[in-house]
Amino acid sequence: MVAIGEAPGADEDRTGAPFTGAGGEYVRGLMRETLGTYYDQVFFTHLLGCRPPDNRDPLYHEIDACRPRLAALLKVLRPQAVLIFGGKAMRAMTGKVNLARRRGEKLTIKMTWKGEEFRVLAFVTHACVDLARIQDSSHRAEVLADIENAAIQAGFPLGASTG
Repeated sequence: MVAIGEAPGADEDRTGAPFTGAGGEYVRGLMRETLGTYYDQVFFTHLLGCRPPDNRDPLYHEIDACRPRLAALLKVLRPQAVLIFGGKAMRAMTGKVNLARRRGEKLTIKMTWKGEEFRVLAFVTHACVDLARIQDSSHRAEVLADIENAAIQAGFPLGASTG
């Protein structure tokens, strides 16, 4: 399984690892809780390989410039499921614009790497930064369900040895 966020933040720049800011750590905790021992089989990355100036939202030309890197990662990793965090990341990967209507839905994404087209199955959930800010029970329950759906698609036998 691959978890994809929007772009690295200041903490990711400092540590060199994705999902290490407040939102990312919150998401990692939810994933550990849901996946147990299978947590180690999740690859974390971002649409962008570097943080945009002033931590602003990524621009479309920046996303387009990083798309080959992401396509190469997904082609090599061949995940059974991808979990996309946030509406901006969802729009960049799927062209869909309404996260509220797409959250929890299974989407098929067409990608191209070196002229070869391939598909990945993806699930979309709330943005990491939003989760770190709100952490309310309704969003938490939704994200846990989204993680579980992606994990099941990835073939993780949840409940068997998730402790």
